[in-house]
Amino acid sequence: MNKRGFYISSGLMLIAILFFSGSIFIKFYFNEFLIVTPDLANFSVAEAEKIFSKNSIEIKKMGEDYSQYDKDKIFSQKPEPGEVIKKGRVIRVWTSRGQDKIIVPDFNGMDLSDAKASAERLGLIVKNISYAQKNAVYNQVISSDPGAGSIVYRNKEVSFLVDMKKIGAKVRMPDLIGVDLSTGKRMLKSKNLIVGKIDYIQNSELESGIIVDSGIQPGIMTFEGTVVDIIINK
Repeated sequence: MNKRGFYISSGLMLIAILFFSGSIFIKFYFNEFLIVTPDLANFSVAEAEKIFSKNSIEIKKMGEDYSQYDKDKIFSQKPEPGEVIKKGRVIRVWTSRGQDKIIVPDFNGMDLSDAKASAERLGLIVKNISYAQKNAVYNQVISSDPGAGSIVYRNKEVSFLVDMKKIGAKVRMPDLIGVDLSTGKRMLKSKNLIVGKIDYIQNSELESGIIVDSGIQPGIMTFEGTVVDIIINK
């Protein structure tokens, strides 16, 4: 075998060894340190704890609310199913108080802020807000999904289609970080911005009840009527 052939053979052998070794390392590292979060919906907390008994994962119950699931069954979790997490991490879960059905009211013709407040009082979660030019009243709800009269479970997500007949002026996004929800709502309203989805996290190093993040970063220019999502520390 000439030198050129020797080098080629050696190179190919080295690549094979590196690939094989890398595959073993990835498999070992993933199995030993990382897991894919399963979907815990419809499991009890005790059942979920059994699933993770060998992975040093702590299941922490954060609260409970009505849902489509039976009483004491998990209906929500963070991190969400399918996320890759380290072993030893805490998975926060929320359990069901049972199934509680409500009738979706007619939101059509309501101002978006009033419709959101009404939906939340009923136990509905406002998920998506879309806009269309329908020549109705600005910021007025044109339709909802599910529609009026639908029978749904409490905590069901509802979406609104809203008229955007006129385009608002540009405004600068206020800094909501560190203020409570009521103050944050007033700050958004003063800029003609709309409160969107409100999510919660739990961080013991931060003050409880304050806004820790917003869907639009402070100082960014946006249009009046823009929906701003908020994250609050419980």
